[in-house]
Amino acid sequence: MNFVTCRGKSRFIKEWPSHKHPNWELIFQFNGKSHSPVDNCTYELEEGDFLLIPPGFYHKCKHEHPFSDMFIRFSECRLPLKPIHLRDVEGNITYLFKTIIKLYTEKEFYYKELIDATLDLLLTYIEKYDKVQVTYPFVYAFKDVLYENIENIGFSVNAALDKSGYNRDYFRRCFKKEFGVSPIEYLTDLRITKAKQLLVQEDFAGVGSVAFQCGFADSLYFSTCFKKHRGMPPLQYRKMKLSEKNQ
Repeated sequence: MNFVTCRGKSRFIKEWPSHKHPNWELIFQFNGKSHSPVDNCTYELEEGDFLLIPPGFYHKCKHEHPFSDMFIRFSECRLPLKPIHLRDVEGNITYLFKTIIKLYTEKEFYYKELIDATLDLLLTYIEKYDKVQVTYPFVYAFKDVLYENIENIGFSVNAALDKSGYNRDYFRRCFKKEFGVSPIEYLTDLRITKAKQLLVQEDFAGVGSVAFQCGFADSLYFSTCFKKHRGMPPLQYRKMKLSEKNQ
């Protein structure tokens, strides 16, 4: 078993003394802020931040105001032997981290296997975020809003942008710098991707039904968008994919 131990939310403190571990440690800043020196580098952690510390690295944390953190320790990691400080812009690491703590606390049937599987997925996300330079973290939350509204015909991107608290044009520019497309284009891509799946999975459904399930109120507009993205109308795409499937 790769997982070693963990601790849920700590009491509010102002300092952890300098120490090291024979295992990897992933620290989650649950509340407040802290200064966290690791060997010769100091990381400034804010609420929601993560700090991955390799085995044998001396580290400590302190702050003038009380803070609370959580940790997970494990024996093996495929990541480079270096500290990694990251902000969980999409919430995936936080969810998996808390899931591991819950599994370890409850210790129900198969909990060891479930913890190791969850830990492997968590480390994969850390590997992803370590390689991706995030310039505008706030747009990632909006990406999730778009995903959640794939089927919502009444969803307005502009109305959602207004709720973000940022200027529309500024937000669009930031979004495009992160993902290469505008928010509306991103949502359309999501909807067309879902339509491709439905056209094959529900080969009995008409174009209008597929369009409705993918957030398009107008089947003609849906067909136009689909052809623009896939180079062919929806029904032709379905025929092609079903033919490939039956070969």
